[in-house]
Amino acid sequence: MDISEAKKAKEELDLLHRRLKESELKYRTLFEYANDAIYLLEIRSDHFPSRFVEVNEAGCKRFGCTREELLSMSCHDIIPRDSDIVQKTVEEIRNGNLSFTLQSQFTFKSGEIKKLEYSGKLFNIENKKVLLIVSRDRTEYLKTEELLQKSEKLAAVGQLATAIAHEIRNPLTAIKGFMQLLTEKASKEELTYLNIISSEIERIEMITDEFMSVAKPQAVTFQSIDLQLLIQQVILLLQPQATMKNIFIELNSYGEMPFVYCESNQMKQVFINILKNAIEAMPYGGEIKVELKKRTTIIFIFKLLMKV
Repeated sequence: MDISEAKKAKEELDLLHRRLKESELKYRTLFEYANDAIYLLEIRSDHFPSRFVEVNEAGCKRFGCTREELLSMSCHDIIPRDSDIVQKTVEEIRNGNLSFTLQSQFTFKSGEIKKLEYSGKLFNIENKKVLLIVSRDRTEYLKTEELLQKSEKLAAVGQLATAIAHEIRNPLTAIKGFMQLLTEKASKEELTYLNIISSEIERIEMITDEFMSVAKPQAVTFQSIDLQLLIQQVILLLQPQATMKNIFIELNSYGEMPFVYCESNQMKQVFINILKNAIEAMPYGGEIKVELKKRTTIIFIFKLLMKV
């Protein structure tokens, strides 16, 4: 071989070495700065991982350890043998799968729980089985996906609520019309009950409006109301139910009560809930005393006198 050929061969060898170093540098850079955690694990004859051969920076951060710490410890020191992530991986290897993608949940020593998606690739290096794992944290993604699914369900509920509200409104319109006709011919005593019925019809309309607000929020209407009259209407409404259980409801008002600025239907619902709970708490009958007093603020006192 002459000098020129030797020189050419040396240049080609140097070029090959440079390319190999460049290639190694590129892959090392990809390995070190990848967002996903990458682990190279040595696999024992029983198919369980024994130790870390290599790990990137993202993998170190996930376990809260340095690279030196991870490479010096056994896999079982940081990943329990009975954990879901190990059991699934070992099963894939035993089934002869050289590559696989799995999902699992893992609790880290910090107490943090993450949902992981990881891909495994099994191959040999110097007659030893090694497993390359690329693990991606899917916790936030799955949370977002769950929220989107809930949003879709809520949208469907909103559409259903709107349809139900429309169906309820139609017969309510007819009932209100007939109630108006009855009111014109009613006696004073009948008028009292008709007013309560009309008030309850308005409350049903309010409930249908709340159904509608599931799809399209509506403003709440506040106005000044006579609270004493409101409570009287609630008592008249629930008195038949109380009478069936041998319960008497008494209202005592001390002094003249000022008007209260509120949403009347919502306030009525509050008193209905309280009185219904009181009635249900007296299975053997008794007396419910409602006291209305004015101090610095209006005070409501409910006294239950139960029969044993």
